[in-house]
Formats: sequence, structure tokens, C-alpha cells
Amino acid sequence: MIPQLDSFVIVRPDQYTGFNAESTQAVLQADQRVLGVLEKIIAQGDEQLRTKTGFSNDNMPAYSPTTTKYTLDEIQFEVTSTVKRINPEYQKAFDQLESFLEFCLTDWQEGVRKYRVRSYNTGSNKEPKKEPFIRLDYLMSNAYQFLANVTELKVEQKVECWAPPEYDDLSSRLIVPTKLLATDNGKYNISEPGAAKLWYQAKKFAKEVKENTIAPFTEEVRDRAEVSETKNETREHFEAIAGKYLIRVQSVPSPRRLAGVAMNTLFAIPEPKREEGGHPIITSRANYQTQLHDAQATLRDKKGNLKGLSKMGELPLIFYGLEQDPKVQEAEIDLSMYQAKRETNNGQNHIFVSLPAVYKRLGELENENIRDRMLHNLSILHLA
Repeated sequence: MIPQLDSFVIVRPDQYTGFNAESTQAVLQADQRVLGVLEKIIAQGDEQLRTKTGFSNDNMPAYSPTTTKYTLDEIQFEVTSTVKRINPEYQKAFDQLESFLEFCLTDWQEGVRKYRVRSYNTGSNKEPKKEPFIRLDYLMSNAYQFLANVTELKVEQKVECWAPPEYDDLSSRLIVPTKLLATDNGKYNISEPGAAKLWYQAKKFAKEVKENTIAPFTEEVRDRAEVSETKNETREHFEAIAGKYLIRVQSVPSPRRLAGVAMNTLFAIPEPKREEGGHPIITSRANYQTQLHDAQATLRDKKGNLKGLSKMGELPLIFYGLEQDPKVQEAEIDLSMYQAKRETNNGQNHIFVSLPAVYKRLGELENENIRDRMLHNLSILHLA
């Protein structure tokens, strides 16, 4: 019968001493024997510390942010729960909007009539040229709903803690009691006596290993491989160390389309200051007009000058009738492409904008906003 151990020991890898076999071995030790165990303890502890607040995405605090305090193993914890609007999956909303515009264009070309898409003569009386124009509220209501469909509110929780000074005195070894990793329910439980102290020391131990062993080695390898974020090509770098290890660095281009920049350039609405403790608002078909009207009160400074242009989309500028505003002209924001037409029917005011112009502008913004980035993969092979 194999005796059950009361504890096991995690040995701190040697610090980086240079691009040599010893430092390479220390990195492998950190990756294979140290960080795997520690990061599992840390992750489970983090999750349980957040769970103890009682708040989650399904049970958000009524007042945001809300701070929850408690003490475990003489460690004072403060968990701040803040309700935030998570950046939406802009590409999905972009694709939906693009399909919607294409659908409207195709219907117009095939003679299918929509009361919110109509024809205007953009040519002359001698050479008339009919083009489709879309009602601005129809366009905006769909765009904001596409964005709302992929936007969520979530609880973001920040954990801060203050431990007794002696908890920071770590040697080259961290002793892990096995009973803290296998409690009655078979899982690590940070509320068990000694478990919070273990979480705290595991977090500090892992941080020091990353800073003193892994980070300087990785930085040296990147320098030797001439890793660049601007060279838009697949590259590989190999290097042997003392005949024991083979280092391989692969860099692969992974350009990213910034669909969010395109959507915000067209549709962003300045967000009014929220009430203290309030939650963010998700703009949708149901409330976008309220959002536009609320934001209108904050558009100008005390001298009456337009402000916050960087936070305002091109189409809201047209909604506000600001095409000729001096600040818009000064910022060289060209809204003439939309050929905005204003009409009053049955006492209701409507704005129509060129449908081909919106579709073209959307495509231009997508092509203009591509972020070049490189993905780097470092691997170490132990040579026989």
C-alpha cells in the first residue's frame, strides 16, 4: 500500500543567469513542475473569492461599484464588483449591418418598394440619376439593435488583499499540504483553515518565478530571434544551447479587422454621465432616440462651441444637423457624401441619407482599420 503524503514541496527554479543550459533547464522546470500546480490553486482561489461576494452575471449588484470585505487566515480581502458593458462582438454586428444594407440595395434595384427607402434624383434635370436613400431612423434603429444583440453587461470583480508581513517571507521551497487540495468535497476550498494563506503564497511564488526565471529568458530569446511586431511575414528562428536544447521561435502574421472602429465612426453616441451607482446602458432600437436626445444637452461647452467630436459618429452628427458646424468643418469631417435630405410629412420630420454612400463608407472603414499583429510561439525541445 502506498502511503498518503501529508504534503509535497514545490522547489523554486533558479533565477535567469544568461542564455545558457542552466537557465533553459530552469524555464522547463518552472513550466512543467511549478506553474501548473500553482496556477490551478490561484485560479480556484480567485473564483471562490469572487463567489463569496454573492454577485455574478446573473446576480448583479444594484449599486456599482460595490465592495465586499472579509478576512481569511488573517488576510484582509476587499472584492470590488463593478457592472460593466463588455465590448461587443463588433464583427457580428458589422456583418449584420452590411447584409441589411445589401438587402435594401437589392430590393431597390429590383423595384421592391419600402416606405423607408425612396429614390432621389442626384443628377440634373437634363440628365436625371435616381439613387436610393434610406431614412436615417430606419438605418440607425437597425444598426443599434445589431450592436445590442452582441452586447452584454457583466460583473467585473477586482480582488485586493493585505496579509501579515511574515506571509511574504518565502524560501526557495513552498510546502503544499495535500489536505488543502483534497477537502471533503474533493476540491480546493479557500475557506478551509490555511487555504487562503496557501493561495496568497502561491500567487507570490508564481509571480517571482515568472519575473526572475521566465520573463528575462523569454525577452532574450525574442531579441535573438529579432521578433518584430511590424514584419508582416511568417518567420522561424532556431537556436541550439550547449547541445542539450533546441529553441524554436515561430512568428505568424495575424491581421485583425477593427470592425468596432468602423461601427463607432458611423454610429457612436456621446454617453451622458451616469447617476452614481448606476449601470451602463446598452443602446438598442428601443432607446437609441432617447440616448440621442439626452446626449444633445451635452454637445456644447459654456461658450456654445461643439465638443466631444471624437466620441460622436458621423450619422448622429447628421441627426443633430451639424454638417456645417464650424467645429465639424475644422475637424475635416466630410458629411457631404451622405447627401442628407430633410423632409416634413404629416407633421413629422425625417432625414434620408444616400444608401450607396453608407454602404461604401462602411466598406472603406473596414479596409482602413486593419491592425497588423504577430503571434509568437516559443518552444523548447530537449535534445537526446
